[in-house]
Amino acid sequence: MVLFTNNCWRMTFTSRNFLRSSAVSYQLIPHQKASKKYESKKWPGYHVIYNLENVKTISILNRLKLHTTIVSGVTIPMIITSEVTLGLTSAFVHNATFLFGAVALFLHGVGYFANNVVGIIYAKKDSDDLKIAYVSYFGKRMDIDTNFNDISSPEPKTRFRSPIFTPLFIASKKKNLRLFIKGKIIDEQKFDKLLGVSF
Repeated sequence: MVLFTNNCWRMTFTSRNFLRSSAVSYQLIPHQKASKKYESKKWPGYHVIYNLENVKTISILNRLKLHTTIVSGVTIPMIITSEVTLGLTSAFVHNATFLFGAVALFLHGVGYFANNVVGIIYAKKDSDDLKIAYVSYFGKRMDIDTNFNDISSPEPKTRFRSPIFTPLFIASKKKNLRLFIKGKIIDEQKFDKLLGVSF
């Protein structure tokens, strides 16, 4: 629900935060201040060029989607079985089944926008190598090894005038990712090279 509210806020107010490109808006961190702070401890030789601060919220939403699906898958058959064995009323069984199913479907619907969201992009110094960390459908962190030439950023297909995210396509992995516009860019030069645009 927090993500849905944030998305509504973004669609209403992000126009004032957009740069020359309608696809990407960001907070720029001065390179001198960020150089040491954003060096990767997990990947020696790499530094962060893009970071989405709300990625933990997205991961929690996706994990909640997983847990709700499991609970619904176990609970609904138990309730239906209890109608016969324990004599539960049909009204209670129908209402409970609808409730569990509706909650699961709602989370899957909202979670569609939180699928394959890029959390961090790492770039190797003096190289075209990249590592992209993204959140999977059920909230697990996934890492991709790639490079600048392997990535393309097609125009977002959306009905909204101000898109919420920019699509990234990893050709070698045949993977579509989402790059949210409210991310934080640490290395502007590398990020411009990633999207193939210049601000």
